[in-house]
Amino acid sequence: MADIEWNADQFMIAAENAVYDALETVGVHLADKLGDTLNRQSSNKSNGGSPSAPGEPPAKDTGTLARSISYMVNDNGTLDVGVAKQSPANKYALVMEYGSRGPIKPKKAKALHWKDKNGKDVFARQVVIQARPWLRPTVAIEWKNLPEIFSKSMKRSLPNWLWEGDPI
Repeated sequence: MADIEWNADQFMIAAENAVYDALETVGVHLADKLGDTLNRQSSNKSNGGSPSAPGEPPAKDTGTLARSISYMVNDNGTLDVGVAKQSPANKYALVMEYGSRGPIKPKKAKALHWKDKNGKDVFARQVVIQARPWLRPTVAIEWKNLPEIFSKSMKRSLPNWLWEGDPI
């Protein structure tokens, strides 16, 4: 009979590292897919393009929102993916995802001001922005792929003897 030496501490360290690596892989995958969603349509307002319709992901204008996507594997073994709270695009991301929760009104001026697709000045006392969800629909589509991505990463990270037959 063969002697088997079990080093639980070594195994637990390897397993924990593999979980963090797998979460990192899932985070990269989701961040890439979210970027793809946001970059799929360019509004190109400076060349007469048009914004996305309500209910569709926001059309890319400057790319700031797509560049603001990040992920973080936390010490407690959880994964955060989205736009960081401290990002300048955070409030914009929320308005695009959920729409404005009511009319947006100027704080100091008498009217809001922006330029339309033809470069003309537009003024309004208030606006309501309809939702253009991008984060939740993308995660819902990718959700079915995440277990396989996680599993493959775990398999790459853990020692080979766990996956290649009986070590005895």
